[in-house]
Amino acid sequence: MKLIKKVFICLMILTFAFGIVGCKDNDDDKDGEKTELLEAKTGLYYRVPKHADTVYTIHSKKMTAQEYVLVASVQGIVAQKQASIYIIEDADDEMWFEQIVNTYELNVVDFNNPWDLVTIFKSYIKDSKYVLYNHVKEAGVSYTDLSINYATTVAGVENYLMVSKSIEHEAIERGFTLGLDTTSYEWDTEYVFNTYKDKLTNKYLVHQEPSKGQLRDYAIAGKALCYYADYYDGNSEIGSTIASWASVNAPILGWTQNEINFVSANSLLSKVTLAADWAANLSFYSSLETEAEYQQNISKNVTADSGKHYVAIVMSDGDNLQWMTNSFATSELYYGSKKRGDFKMTWTTTPSLYDLAPNILDYLYDTKTENDEFIAGPSGAGYVNVTEYQESSIPEYAAYVAGYLEKTDMEVVNFLDNYIDEEKYAAFAAYDQVKGGILSVGDYYLEGAGGVYWQNDKPFICVRDTLWRAEGAENHNSYYGYVERVAQRINEYSTDPASIEGYTVVLAHAWSIGSMDYLSRFVDALGDHVELVTASELVDLVTKNVEHKNVEELDDIKPEDLKDRLVPISTEQYSVADFQSIQVSTKKKFLFTSEEELTYWTFNCGGLQYDFAGYMDGKVKLDGSDLEDLLDYFPNSWMYSKFHINEDDNLLEIKVNSGDNANTNYRLRVLYMQNGSLVSNILDSESYDLELDEYGYYLLSESSPSTFVYDLTPYKGKDILISIEQDDSGEGSGEIVNVNKFAIVKEVNGVYVYTNINNGDVKSYMTSSDTFESRARCVEIVAKNIVSFENRCPENRII
Repeated sequence: MKLIKKVFICLMILTFAFGIVGCKDNDDDKDGEKTELLEAKTGLYYRVPKHADTVYTIHSKKMTAQEYVLVASVQGIVAQKQASIYIIEDADDEMWFEQIVNTYELNVVDFNNPWDLVTIFKSYIKDSKYVLYNHVKEAGVSYTDLSINYATTVAGVENYLMVSKSIEHEAIERGFTLGLDTTSYEWDTEYVFNTYKDKLTNKYLVHQEPSKGQLRDYAIAGKALCYYADYYDGNSEIGSTIASWASVNAPILGWTQNEINFVSANSLLSKVTLAADWAANLSFYSSLETEAEYQQNISKNVTADSGKHYVAIVMSDGDNLQWMTNSFATSELYYGSKKRGDFKMTWTTTPSLYDLAPNILDYLYDTKTENDEFIAGPSGAGYVNVTEYQESSIPEYAAYVAGYLEKTDMEVVNFLDNYIDEEKYAAFAAYDQVKGGILSVGDYYLEGAGGVYWQNDKPFICVRDTLWRAEGAENHNSYYGYVERVAQRINEYSTDPASIEGYTVVLAHAWSIGSMDYLSRFVDALGDHVELVTASELVDLVTKNVEHKNVEELDDIKPEDLKDRLVPISTEQYSVADFQSIQVSTKKKFLFTSEEELTYWTFNCGGLQYDFAGYMDGKVKLDGSDLEDLLDYFPNSWMYSKFHINEDDNLLEIKVNSGDNANTNYRLRVLYMQNGSLVSNILDSESYDLELDEYGYYLLSESSPSTFVYDLTPYKGKDILISIEQDDSGEGSGEIVNVNKFAIVKEVNGVYVYTNINNGDVKSYMTSSDTFESRARCVEIVAKNIVSFENRCPENRII
């Protein structure tokens, strides 16, 4: 066993997370006996047996947080017999539901009032009773109040309606009576566990933070214990007691505030973690049957070439069920990107979808391109640290992994761990369904350093490079936080196909610079001799061409080897193809008072954790944070549209302001084609009261001007892309650019007017004053002071 990182977390971490006082030595020799290979299988995750033909829906926007939990409790109780209720939270839920209705030919009944929906299913509520709890959004309730979890457990066992104190009077008015009050002093996690453990399933657990309503329907449907060990409410060891009580390899669905501790603690007790705390409607999704036989049609027709270096890009975090059921499939940053299919891409994906949301798995496979491949996300059937898993539990867990791989036609497993114990992979390599593995090890997944470990003549290949910009990690970010610098290093790697140095796994960190826009720029920066392959193709190439011998440390180009010749950071988010694909807008004035105007604009962001671009709370917002990283050329978020600048289109007026809480960087760029290349110009305004920084950003604050006017005369006769951009200033909190107005100003006989080409709407804005130093300043003032048509900005002033 090679310890890449000596983090024997078992004592320190488990004492913190679950109160465990020791851990098993996983190197014990089982008297030299070989464990018999178990038959590959599925069924690790609970499935609601069936769904009704008529489904009742309600939108979360029509409910308070307390009412959401009320409906989720009914949803789970009814699903103990058949799934019948679906809660719509956003556009993704609407898409999935439309897909389900069309596939399963369901009847749909929509509700606006949650209590009306509860009344429909009142007969499912035992004795019309409710269980009382405190919701954390109620006045005076502590954020750590766990009574909602006690009530969730009670609802599953007793079939009582979950009612918070603030809506108790409404329950009473509708004929419900108190069954149990979990807000009284004797209730804590230990009491709930001891009282109900004989009536609960031990096949899975739900670990849910008390402010969230999601996942409770699934806990109730299967009569699972709902708890949250991050907050102690009496016995600090109750978490370990509960996890030990659950069956071997039982999944724990939900999440935590400390990923490393939680997953390690669960692994040492042979439990499988599944990130699912924002996953809604699992009681419904899991009731769906599928006839699909998933086929990826992986060709593996790549032949090793001595002049090439082979790279597999692997997207991180596919184990995250909540991401899969929410925005992963539709987000422009990830699977919903228009760039998907342009290059070979490997997506880590949770095979738990086979049980918990087969409709979503159907969609992913139906829409994949020949350049997309799915592999099992960390670490197989769920997220475990295999190196810390109990030896006696691994054979069955490996059987589950093999079973799910067989059902989903995946061949490779991404294992995420704190160090490497190569012998632990033997149980997985014993199955034909497993062709090899990708190892994400330690900090930033880099501590395996591109090495390879063999079991049963199958390679388990370590991540060699990562696309990951991390908070406060300036030295790391200098080498891994910019796609062109990772590409620079890869371009100098070996092209020897007989050596592991000839192959690279690049981990694309989903919450940093692992989004598809960043990846597209990364691919563009790779040399012609670098060939992209999928993970299974890379495994196949290594298996066929590299000696089957463990390599712990590569003869490699280290980041510091390039420190004196690093390429500059000048990444451009637009390409020539992007520019050419954009249609010219027929509208040139926008007040952004409705979402309808947004159809003329495209919104995008860099893919960092807090990046956002779009319409929210009645405003166009550009938001994002570099997570304490330094400013750079690349913005966090941006919006753009393409315009043709006529001979009389002279000025551009924009109204923007910063968010309430922080300064933020705003920039305006014009891009156009010249001699087959894309040219970018950063515009400045006479209205600026500060200098632009080295990247062309203007620092907005609460005291900044709100209106900026720009000269468009150099672009007359051209098609130009106008990009409005935001970047954080290093504070990383609330650094929002609100865009309130955009207008291209046209001059007719010395009068500046706004013209909308699509409807001929022409309005004139002028002033009687003749003291302005420029027409730009004149128009800026005019925008605030609409006066009579007879007056106009002075003709004898020039910009």
